[in-house]
Amino acid sequence: MKITTETISQINLFENLTHTTVRDCIERNSELYFLVEEGNVRKAVSKLKIVSKLFKKPVNVLGHSSDVTKFVRNLIYPNNAKIELIDKVVVITTEDSKTKGRIYGRDKENLKWILSVVKSHADIDDIKIL
Repeated sequence: MKITTETISQINLFENLTHTTVRDCIERNSELYFLVEEGNVRKAVSKLKIVSKLFKKPVNVLGHSSDVTKFVRNLIYPNNAKIELIDKVVVITTEDSKTKGRIYGRDKENLKWILSVVKSHADIDDIKIL
């Protein structure tokens, strides 16, 4: 996790506007993703329009959890899948190929991003999708 002065100012502004504690701020495809504690997601989402206008880019809120399976579930939301942790490997089992494709993303971009975010916040080795 690389923190710049811009990231720190974004986190401070977001925390002051939403009255939540931010665990991480990630920029991806000119969008900002703020990781907040799972119980504070609703509070943060209520101010999303204001925050998006201030940053002049789309802002998303993700729930952080110390339980790796819940954390991965929050990252792949709204996709529904069974998630298990087996020997430092997160196993995602989907019902259909459409959901599996959305989790993978084009050229596995989504899966790589999910893996990098989870690895920076939890002790895992890999993510497998079945």
